[in-house]
Amino acid sequence: MVYASTIGIIAKWSKLNELSTFVSITTSGYSVGAIASSYVSSLLTTSTFLGGWPSTFYIIGIAGIIWCLCWWIVGSSDVTNNRWISEFEKESITTSRPIAQDTEVYNIRWKKLAISAPVWSICIYCIGDDFGLYLLGTDMPIFFKTILHFDIEMSGFLSCIAQITFFLTTIFGGIIADKLIYQTKIKKIHVRHFFACFCLGLQSILLILIGYISYDWIAAILMIIAFGLYGVCTSTICANALDIAPNHSALVIGIAFTFSGVTGFIGPAVVGAITEIDNTLIQWRSVFWIAAGVQAAGLLQFLVFGSAEIQEWAKSADNSTETSSLIENSSRCKDRSK
Repeated sequence: MVYASTIGIIAKWSKLNELSTFVSITTSGYSVGAIASSYVSSLLTTSTFLGGWPSTFYIIGIAGIIWCLCWWIVGSSDVTNNRWISEFEKESITTSRPIAQDTEVYNIRWKKLAISAPVWSICIYCIGDDFGLYLLGTDMPIFFKTILHFDIEMSGFLSCIAQITFFLTTIFGGIIADKLIYQTKIKKIHVRHFFACFCLGLQSILLILIGYISYDWIAAILMIIAFGLYGVCTSTICANALDIAPNHSALVIGIAFTFSGVTGFIGPAVVGAITEIDNTLIQWRSVFWIAAGVQAAGLLQFLVFGSAEIQEWAKSADNSTETSSLIENSSRCKDRSK
């Protein structure tokens, strides 16, 4: 729910030529939260503060309440009704953002959305991406400990490095994507395809290689790189939802993440079923092949059915006005970037 809402807000706050960057920087906060909460939780559970492990829930819960209060005071769903920025900033954003000024956001053509190939392409890509992400995110420390024979402290440290790598690729992926789109002659869909291949394609190859490497540190480094590459997905899929349906991007991402969220228990369950009796590199090799296959399927269909053009069902009633506005904004952004 939070992720989908974030994408919807970005559609109203981001300039068109900063779209991927805005998405990447905004969503990178999830990685920061994962890193910070893991570190703070480890400290609190080993202390006597507020009873030890219960303090983890108290502190994180209080932090969430404080954040909500800050958002309620400072934040707003639309740049036009925010009281903390200047009129110049408002005009600069509203004249170059992906969503038109007066669009029928709630006029959803459900039937056309349900049969939209680009929407299903995003959904299937997310399933492939999240299958591997949840699998590694949950079971990577187990692989470090049981297969690579690192102790708990080293396994935790390597997992933290993987999260930091994920954070960095998330940010730089979006920045590079925007530069390729608006400072070169490369088409937007080709940039999305390139980052999709760089994420799931290269990542799948690395997973397969890990299953055949017997050198612990080489396998660990490849595992960290593989996990970090998932950050590039943000500048592919999340930004692509804004490409095809800026007015309904939150809905598209919400639908996609509803389907892909199921992999959160399927991936770890696959690992448990395969490694339950005999937990060796051979069993993990099968796990990596399955993950690579699921990811490759998600990638290939995105290369075929993915689009970077706003879809007809996603336009407001005044299609011609909105389309011309988006084209004009895109041309203006390219001119400014030169």
